[in-house]
Parts: sequence; structure tokens; C-alpha cells
Amino acid sequence: MIRKIQQIGNTFYISLPKEWISKLNITKGDEINLIIKENGEIAICPAKENKDEKVVDIEYDKKNISRKIISYYLLGYDTIKIFSKTGLNQHEREEILEVAKKLSGIEIVEESRNLIVLQTLVNESSIDPIKLLFRINSIASMMYVDALKSHNDKHFLQRLLERETEIDRLYFLFVRQMRSIITKPILMNKLNLTMINCMDLRLVGEIIEKIGDETAKLINELINSNGKFKEEFLNTIHEFALELQKLQEKALINFLRNKGMNNEEVKKEILNLINKVKEVANNTTIIKIFDDIANLIIDICDLTSDV
Repeated sequence: MIRKIQQIGNTFYISLPKEWISKLNITKGDEINLIIKENGEIAICPAKENKDEKVVDIEYDKKNISRKIISYYLLGYDTIKIFSKTGLNQHEREEILEVAKKLSGIEIVEESRNLIVLQTLVNESSIDPIKLLFRINSIASMMYVDALKSHNDKHFLQRLLERETEIDRLYFLFVRQMRSIITKPILMNKLNLTMINCMDLRLVGEIIEKIGDETAKLINELINSNGKFKEEFLNTIHEFALELQKLQEKALINFLRNKGMNNEEVKKEILNLINKVKEVANNTTIIKIFDDIANLIIDICDLTSDV
């Protein structure tokens, strides 16, 4: 969309698109922010955030209710009303409650025979997606280290699996937040992010969530191993996991600082580590999972590569 610069006296101005004005509910006399960036670009956004509540009504569907609730949560809906024309039985209520537990900041605020109302209490302006990403990354990396360290303690491993649920909760919140930032220019500018930043952050969040999934596979493998793996082998892999954990943190920090060449060095260290691991044993499920986690970290490095 192109606008010509107009001039009255010593003042230069441009007209704003009517569609943009209508979308953001701006009226005569409202204030807007002009943010001048280092590259010379100017970002224009309302001085006040539009806080219209997003509400959706969905009918209970046994096959798809969980997916629908999560989907509307990720899309940024503040209130999700689940209704049933025939009434919700105890099993159906428990199912809705279980889904709500997987989503950060969501509570049941109203309940009747035919209706359950979920409301999101998240204050989007107070959530820093970078801190959220670091938290998810920390949990995911500690999981595989702790699993290999305590590989003989099946009770601990079972409890450790619960951390995957925490990763999912934080990841859903992270996705919701990134979608909100993309659709709200004032929030994007407040966090000093660009559209490209948001896209890359979303990709890294997904990669880290996959690392959590791979770690859950590792834990289940250890739980069901029944002594298949030797103590010495698992202790050695634990030492390698400690190294991988440090490299995972470095990869994320370099990505956030846009240090491409630094991440090229991290990639080399990860590839060397993979080769060392495969020298110990190359055909076990644990080695395959370790390799998959390492390659996911390389994917993070690739988002800041300069070569």
C-alpha cells in the first residue's frame, strides 16, 4: 500500500488507510504512537490497546472437544463457552476439566447442567515471551539430564514424565502469546519485536517442545528397559547429556542475540558430540533419541547461521 506525502506549510503528512482505522477502532481525537526504528522505518500503532473480549460458544463434541478448546485458547479467545443441549454428564465435565488443566491461566468461572464457561485470566502485556522460552528450554534440557542420571529409579522417572505436561502448558501459553503479539502492533513494539522475530521465536518454541517429546520417549525407554542397558553405558551417556545441555542453552542464547557465527561453532561441537556418542554404541534406541535431540538443537542453530 503506497501513500503520497502531502505538505501544508512546514508540516508533512500522509493519510491513514480507512480499513486500518476501522480494524483498530480508532476515532477522531485518539492518540497514536509513532516509533522511529534504527533502520529508518516508522511503526504506527494506537496509544491504547484494543481490549475487546473474544468470546466463542462451542457445542460439546465427544470426538473433538479437547482439540477445539485448545485451538480457541491458542487463537487468543478470552472466554470459551461449552454447552450441551442434552446436559453435560460427570465424565464430560471431567474431560473438560482435564483439558483446562493443560492450559495456563484458564479457569472455570461458570458451571450449570448444560454449560461450562472457561475464562482466560492471562495478562498478555505482562508476559515476556523470551523468559517463557527460556523456562521451557530449561525444563526440556533438565529432563534428559535427570532421566539419565537417575535411570535406575523408576518412581522418579514416572514423576519426571509429569514435566512434559508442564512443557506443554507453557508451550501453549507461548504460542498464544506469540499470536497475540503478531496481531497487536502496540504489544509487538513494547517488546521490541518484529514480525520476523515473532516467526523465528515461534519456530524455536516448536523445536524445544519437540525436544520435550523426544525426552519423554527416552524416559519411557528407561522405565521399560528391565536392565537391558548396562550401568556403565548409561553413565557415559549421562556425561554426554550434560555437555549437550550446555550446548542447547548456548544455541538458544546465540539465537536470541542473533550470533550466527557463534552458533556455527555450537553446531560443530554438537556434531562432534554425536560422533562420540555413536562410538559408544550406534544401534540402541537411546542413542537414536540422543541423536534426534542433538539434531533439533542444530535446527535452532540454523536459524541464526551466517553460512
